[in-house]
Amino acid sequence: MRYARLAHSAGADGLLAMPPYLVLAAQEGLLEHYQAVAAATPLPVIVYQRDNAVFTPRTVVELARTEGIIGLKDGLGDLDLMQRIISAVRTGALADFLYFDGVPTAEQPQQAYRAIGVPLY
Repeated sequence: MRYARLAHSAGADGLLAMPPYLVLAAQEGLLEHYQAVAAATPLPVIVYQRDNAVFTPRTVVELARTEGIIGLKDGLGDLDLMQRIISAVRTGALADFLYFDGVPTAEQPQQAYRAIGVPLY
């Protein structure tokens, strides 16, 4: 939260919120963490899904409902999970939520990501 406020005061346009370092947290803990980050700053927040922060579709729906959280960047490359997340968020009438391809070799699965509704990198 401190770094989110510092980023805002330094003139950042938004935040890419990485997972907590060296921590494997339950879904509830991850949700509370990112909600606290979003509440600490007026900056738009994009949550980064990576190997130690893998979200269920239900958790992403709650993230999408959180004021200030505008998107999810996927660094896993699990297209099945991403498709289920996107479907759950759309079912929750949260169509403005953004999705980003963040896998290390993003140019390779880019077409597959676009096909399920992930147009951004």
